[in-house]
Amino acid sequence: MATRLRETRRAQHLTQDLVAERVGISRTYYNHIEAGRRLPSLKVAFDLARIFAVPVEDLFLADDVS
Repeated sequence: MATRLRETRRAQHLTQDLVAERVGISRTYYNHIEAGRRLPSLKVAFDLARIFAVPVEDLFLADDVS
């Protein structure tokens, strides 16, 4: 989960600060989500997907889920 979030953000040339600001969360909280130390709320997960313009499953669904 954390790797896809980080890779998606980097591919779009966005900083953690900018993403966190757009979602309305602290950079520290975003960093913890990206590092896999915290799980985002459903609202934050969907907000992140909207900002990155990808389906939420692309960011947070485990690879081994069919």
